[in-house]
Amino acid sequence: MAQRRFALLNKVIGRKYFSLPVYTSSELNDISNIVNTDRDKVNGSMVYNSTTSQPLWSFGADDASTWRDAQAVVVNTPV
Repeated sequence: MAQRRFALLNKVIGRKYFSLPVYTSSELNDISNIVNTDRDKVNGSMVYNSTTSQPLWSFGADDASTWRDAQAVVVNTPV
């Protein structure tokens, strides 16, 4: 199983820190990368893009589902 990287965001929610899986744009655009093939990828899965320094959400559960920002703009498309 591939080791996942996590980023500790400097946000506190209810006095608890949270972490997100961290991937580069190249990894998010690679349809064969674990981020796109993992069974944990569901509609709304959240990751942190270290290339663009922003959180992204999956719009779908299949390998080719796009990754979008908070305004629902497509940022990464797995191919």
